[in-house]
Amino acid sequence: MKHSGLWCTSRPSILGPLLFVVYINDQPTALTKCKVSMYADDTVIYYSDSDQVALMETLQTDLNNIVEWLEKGRLILNLSKTKYVLFGTYQRLGKVNDFNIKIGQNVLDKLPMFNYLGVTLDETKTWKEHVATVSEKVNKRLGMLGRIRGCLTLKAAQCVYNTILK
Repeated sequence: MKHSGLWCTSRPSILGPLLFVVYINDQPTALTKCKVSMYADDTVIYYSDSDQVALMETLQTDLNNIVEWLEKGRLILNLSKTKYVLFGTYQRLGKVNDFNIKIGQNVLDKLPMFNYLGVTLDETKTWKEHVATVSEKVNKRLGMLGRIRGCLTLKAAQCVYNTILK
């Protein structure tokens, strides 16, 4: 059977992730003061300052720089996934007012916590949410192991334990 025109495949390229990393490798050069953590297509910028106005201005400036860098590279920032968290004590966070970060006319959502690479970081740095999340996962897996334990040999149960809990 003959086909004319362009043929495309939906199979992912094994070079795709590497080429993406090479393509965005210089993204941190767009930042003036903020630090950056990048893993695959996740990028987190962060900055620390005791002055609320300086903090907001620095984050806003560097976020604008990132948006400009992306536009030059013909990339688009996913606004629905772009959020921010302020970290501090309850007392300091209680004093923060009118803190807004924008991309164009879009005001970003402020979150009380976020999950980054499997670690839940909350605004007061208490680790309560992360510990609760990990405990829930462990309890579910232990419950599953308890339900199937009667059907397994000791060696098989140890194998399942090592697979799901370690």
